[in-house]
Amino acid sequence: MQVGKTAFREGMNKVQKTAVRVLLWVLTILMCGLIFGFSSQDGDTSMETSGIIAEPIARVISSGMKEMTPSRYAVLLNDVQAVVRKTAHFTEYLVLGGLVYLLHLSYGRKACVISSFVLTTFYAAGDELHQWLGGSRTGMWQDVLLDACGAMVGIQICRAAWMKWKEKKSELAGERQQ
Repeated sequence: MQVGKTAFREGMNKVQKTAVRVLLWVLTILMCGLIFGFSSQDGDTSMETSGIIAEPIARVISSGMKEMTPSRYAVLLNDVQAVVRKTAHFTEYLVLGGLVYLLHLSYGRKACVISSFVLTTFYAAGDELHQWLGGSRTGMWQDVLLDACGAMVGIQICRAAWMKWKEKKSELAGERQQ
């Protein structure tokens, strides 16, 4: 392998590299659009969206509890909905962080982890600013931290998978030479 070349860049022809990059760009832009779309929802619509997942979970939990009054169920539903919303934040940025990392990697960039993390975290801050300026929802700095954690987990998952793939590829190349 030439100095400065990554296994990604060396292992594919130009058409394959371009196809992978285009796919990664499309997926990254779609993910940013999805996040922007969720951020554009007003508070009621956002609650309805998370309620699609939260309500069945709350019903299952409440069915196992004795004496579930309507007011206790409302509190339970609110708590479940909060967990669902925060999990969604984390997961959105886990995916975005991984995509941004893979996109950087496809260009053979060094320090992909840091640049991917910074870009994704800036997008998270912009997302919260968008919610705050939109007026119908509250942008929270705590969500930026949660999003940044999701991004770092996604980046590290992709990094670990990439390292494992490179290791496996090197082993196979070594076996072929013998």
